[in-house]
Amino acid sequence: AKGCSSTRVWAIVAASVMHEFPQEVADFAILIDAAKMPWPYALALNVLGSLGAVIGAVVAYQVQVSPSTHGFFLSLAAGLFTYTSLTELARIFMHNVRSLHDAIWRCCAFALGIAIIGTALFDHAHCGGDHEESGHVH
Repeated sequence: AKGCSSTRVWAIVAASVMHEFPQEVADFAILIDAAKMPWPYALALNVLGSLGAVIGAVVAYQVQVSPSTHGFFLSLAAGLFTYTSLTELARIFMHNVRSLHDAIWRCCAFALGIAIIGTALFDHAHCGGDHEESGHVH
């Protein structure tokens, strides 16, 4: 958020929280239900895992990287998340489907979740830099 106004920074923070909170609640539920972990341990591990994102954000803010390096790491992360969701989570998601109606309902709920998370892309803009001059407008 270098070069951003304080209003834009708080909008980024709000979008990040709206994006991450449901995922962290789901992680906590999985640790308690599927891993049979006592809730204090599940909470501690969830917070510890979340700190990785905070550390990553601080490092990314402090280090100057080229746009291609930035794109590489974003693509790598997207690929890892896609692989995990398709190989691990889809199996769990469709476990115990009782009917076509149940499968459609689950897929619609999943699509709604994607749409809610995608709201972070509304009013997408870059702060500072020469993005507009270089044709990087999307």
